[in-house]
Amino acid sequence: MRIYYDGSIYGLYKARPGGISNFFDHLISRVSNQHKCLLTTSRPSDLPHPSGMHLQTARYDLQIRPHRINRFLERKHFSLRARQFRPTVIHYTYYSDPAAWHLKLPLVYTAYDMIHEKWSIQLDPVGKQKHQKLSCFDKASAIACISESTRNDLLGLYPQLEPKTSVIYLAGDLKSQPRDFKSLSF
Repeated sequence: MRIYYDGSIYGLYKARPGGISNFFDHLISRVSNQHKCLLTTSRPSDLPHPSGMHLQTARYDLQIRPHRINRFLERKHFSLRARQFRPTVIHYTYYSDPAAWHLKLPLVYTAYDMIHEKWSIQLDPVGKQKHQKLSCFDKASAIACISESTRNDLLGLYPQLEPKTSVIYLAGDLKSQPRDFKSLSF
């Protein structure tokens, strides 16, 4: 299998890694030891990225003004690298619209939570995030939910997506040592 990870989350959180990028760091590092993988990223190389035996990383480091031209060039660069890689599946790291050629391949999205839908008045009054996520989920071949609770929330809002969903639990870094909980005070 040849998996292309669209690393848009790495561009959204350039300065400070967050929970989603940490999740993908661990996932891609594990998967790329068994399958050929390509990750596109615009995060500076001195910040955390996944690593694995069969992982290729395509970087975009230019900073051209205006920003929209830079973004256009970045998308073109990543699209060219992905086409050269010839993936058999695409896993998006965030809710990005697929390019036209992506639609010919199996698409995987990960559902982290449904907070924009559940608290739309406070977080997404115009509904932009909600519509973006639903558009991606409709095009998905598979939706990985990070918990049973997330899956239940998703299906409560969009029951038609049930056949595409599965739960893939978050897990800690398997390299780290187990903590001695006896030393913690509660």
